[in-house]
Amino acid sequence: MQQIEEAEQMRIVEYEDSMIAVAQAAFDKIKGNYAFEKDERYQDIGLYTVKSQAPQRNTDRTYIRAQVDELGRMTLISSYRGSSYIHHDWLKLSVGEVYVDTPESKDRHEFTDLGVYYEWLSFINGSDGGAAAFISANKDADIRYTLYRKAGQEESRPVYRNLKLNKDDRYAIASLYDLSQVLLSLNEHKNLRDDAERHLMFIRSKMKDESTEEGVQEDK
Repeated sequence: MQQIEEAEQMRIVEYEDSMIAVAQAAFDKIKGNYAFEKDERYQDIGLYTVKSQAPQRNTDRTYIRAQVDELGRMTLISSYRGSSYIHHDWLKLSVGEVYVDTPESKDRHEFTDLGVYYEWLSFINGSDGGAAAFISANKDADIRYTLYRKAGQEESRPVYRNLKLNKDDRYAIASLYDLSQVLLSLNEHKNLRDDAERHLMFIRSKMKDESTEEGVQEDK
């Protein structure tokens, strides 16, 4: 049984190695399309972004941007600019009659600069209610979105209506969504390969110990 299990784990390692090679090739093909940011002093995991969406290039508008970390986890960020705070909590995105709602986000960063008010509302590590996937699937469509603020225990009200997600942002987010899927796949196959290798080492260690015990018994 141990020999059968050893052969099975060897098969898994071989399969996962082949899948890692496929995912790595896909990543290598597209990684040049993104800016990579990682400060070794403070960050264990780096971030991939699209340069056109950098906050310093977009201080004059309200828009949605995205980023993906090295593990493939994607974050959507609703960036608001205005003459006062609106304290928005979630978004509704729509194409015609089809729409998707994000969950309420607790991750909001607010600040002012030269009399302009800014809010960054983040939906971290894919907790966006399917908004990124919706944008990716409709990147060639007219996507509209509205910012909502939770007004009471169960009520929400729109605080900024009928914004248009422009083509550059749609394509940037869709591209980062694709990158996220590739990196998630790559890291999943690496984890499965590592699990199989650990299991394989355990089985072989156990087989070696039992073989040693049998040898001792035969000597006696």
